Amino acid sequence: MLPSSPTKPNQVTATSSPQICPKVHTAKSHLRYSSAEASDFPIALLHLNPIVSMAANRWLAGTHAGLISIDGHDLFLSTTGPDRIPGTPVVILESGIGGSSTSWPLVIRHLSPFVRIYIHDRAGLGKSEVNPFAQNRKPEAYAEKAAEDLDKLLQKAGVEGPFILIPMSWGGIVAREFLERRNEDVVGMVMIECVQEKTTQINPIDAPNTMALLKGLDFFDVVGVHKRQRLTPAEWQAQMLEMAENGPQNAVERFAWPLTEQTLGKKKQFERQLLGNRPISIIKGNAAREYQQVYEAGVAAGNGTEEQRAIVSKMLEGMAEKEDMLQREQLKLSSVSRFVQLEKPGHLVILEEPEVIAAEVKWVMETSMKQRHEDPEDKRLGKQL
Repeated sequence: MLPSSPTKPNQVTATSSPQICPKVHTAKSHLRYSSAEASDFPIALLHLNPIVSMAANRWLAGTHAGLISIDGHDLFLSTTGPDRIPGTPVVILESGIGGSSTSWPLVIRHLSPFVRIYIHDRAGLGKSEVNPFAQNRKPEAYAEKAAEDLDKLLQKAGVEGPFILIPMSWGGIVAREFLERRNEDVVGMVMIECVQEKTTQINPIDAPNTMALLKGLDFFDVVGVHKRQRLTPAEWQAQMLEMAENGPQNAVERFAWPLTEQTLGKKKQFERQLLGNRPISIIKGNAAREYQQVYEAGVAAGNGTEEQRAIVSKMLEGMAEKEDMLQREQLKLSSVSRFVQLEKPGHLVILEEPEVIAAEVKWVMETSMKQRHEDPEDKRLGKQL
C-alpha cells in the first residue's frame, strides 16, 4: 500500500443499496455512509461505581503514557478515557504498516468520552525500541510476534479483558493473531480498511512502478487527504515526521506483509468463524480510487515510462471489485456483523471520519452488552453490570 498509517461532523445517513449490499441475513447489516455522526449510547452505564477500586494501577485510570520493558526492549503504551470498571470492555488500537500512535489522535478524541482506549507503538516504531532479537525472527512470524508483544505488554500493564480490537490496514493481521492468542478475552472488533490473508494474492500492488508515477508529487495532495484530514496542524506535522523516522521499520514490515498473510491463512479463521457470535464491523473506504488518482496525476506530470504506465493501468483493472470482495470476506469471522461503505475517504479513514468509527464501536458495545445480559455465564462477554 502507499503511505498509510477526518470534513466537519455531519448527520448519519445509512441506507441499503441492492447493487452493492446484498440482502441482509440474520444478524448481519450492511451500511453505506455518505456522512456520519456517532449514534446515541447509554454512556451513563460506563460511569457506575467500580465494583473494585482500580486506582492503584495507573494504567487503569486517567490519562497515562510510558515505556514498558518487554523481552529486553521498551515498548510505548498510552491510555485515556473513563476510568476502568471491572468487566467493561476497553479498546485496543492497532496501527497499519509503519504506523504508530501519532496516527490516531482524531479517533481517540471521538472514543475517549465513552470508552477506555489503549494504543501502543510496535517494536521499532514511534517511541518503542527495536527488538534486539529481531534479526533472528522469521518474516512470516512477524505479525505473530507483534501480537505476542501486545499480549505481554497488556499483561505487564495489568490490563485485562474484555477487549474490543480496532485495527487499521495491516494492523488487521496483527489483531487477528492477537485474537488467536486471546480469543476468550475479545468481545468484538471494528476493522478499518484491513488487509486479510488473501490480499496480496488477489489484489497485489506493484509498489515500484506506482511510486515511479508519483515522482515529484505529494501522495496526500494527489488523493485529497491533505485537504480532507482533520488533525490539528501540530498533529499532522508530528505524523509526517514520525512517518519519516519509521522508515526503516516500515520497510521491514512491508517486506514481511505477504508472508504474514500466509501464516494467518493457515489458521483458517474464516472457516472456524473464530469470533462466533461476537460482533464485528468492517469499515471500507475507497483505496482503489486513490490508486487511480495516482495513475492519472503521474501520467499528467509525464512520470513513468510507457511500460510502467501500462503495468499500473493493468493493476487497476478490477481493483475496486477485488477490494470489496476481500473486505466483505472478513464478515465470516462472526455470525453477527455489519459492513460499512464510506463514500469520501480512501484508505486513511482514521484521518477523515472518526464519527463512523465511534458509531461502530458503540454498536459493538451495545451488542456485546445485550449478549452479556442474555448469557451472563459467557466469560468472553465480561462481567454483568
